[in-house]
Amino acid sequence: MKRVIIIGLVVVAMSSTGAVSAASIDKNIYDPYTRADYPKTFATWGAKGVKRINAMRIAAAEKAAASSECDSVETADLSDNRSIPKTRIVIFVDCRNGKRFYIGENEVDLPAQSEETKMSGLSDRAALSRCEEALKGALRYPSTYDPDFGGKGVYRAPTTGNVVATIDFEAKNGFGNVIPQRAKCYFNGAGMEGPEIADR
Repeated sequence: MKRVIIIGLVVVAMSSTGAVSAASIDKNIYDPYTRADYPKTFATWGAKGVKRINAMRIAAAEKAAASSECDSVETADLSDNRSIPKTRIVIFVDCRNGKRFYIGENEVDLPAQSEETKMSGLSDRAALSRCEEALKGALRYPSTYDPDFGGKGVYRAPTTGNVVATIDFEAKNGFGNVIPQRAKCYFNGAGMEGPEIADR
């Protein structure tokens, strides 16, 4: 269990073994969102919501700074893609070493894990299998799906940990013609998006 002590703009994480790690936090993170600088955020979330966001930005930055994966917190901002206005706040935290964290209000009491660490548990085989299953369900004529026509591949972003599974195949399109196509599925700590299917 870790005990977190905040000293100025540096978070010191002390474990039960006495080991200490520290990561600095950019002082700009402690500057709150203002209506003048973030009019769209205020319009979407309201003043009370922005107050929660400002508090969560600091909490998320300090949580990431206490992780051994982060060398220095440079950014802590609202994730528009993962947040739900007035309901769920998720903050993305970027560290100088390229590690990215997504931390929601319900995760501040949990150990922080970077996206890279979260995605390390997803094997290439599992990513392709999940993508292929979703792909078959998205085709107009799934019985014509021919995966032997093309190749398959998985790309892993080196710091964010995002995973892209690509499958080349043949299948009938909406006009009933068999054509070469490509599907891409995107994986991150929030789950899978896609497949995106395009003609080749």
